Amino acid sequence: MVKERGEKVPAGALSVDRVVEMEVVSKQGESAIDRILTLIEEAESRRAPFERFIDRFSRWYTPLMILVAALVVTIPPVFFAESWDTWVYRGLALLLIACPCALVISRPRP
Repeated sequence: MVKERGEKVPAGALSVDRVVEMEVVSKQGESAIDRILTLIEEAESRRAPFERFIDRFSRWYTPLMILVAALVVTIPPVFFAESWDTWVYRGLALLLIACPCALVISRPRP
């Protein structure tokens, strides 16, 4: 899209074939990107307590479940000569069942 002298250019526009000299005419906080960031920050500050709890809980729960699944996959074949196929399948099934997505989706909406 070609812009002529004096036309407004949206924030984040790229020029790939020439050098462009521009003058910033909007004040800080008035661009579309600034408004979007402000809306995101406001939405984050109005999160429900349950939502904040789920975030804190998932920071520990998810890595713990990955570790448990890795142990389920490796311990039986390495120490008890069990089949790798069976225990890889069981480890993946554990990850699927323990997925915190269902917990996040189940939270009440305002």
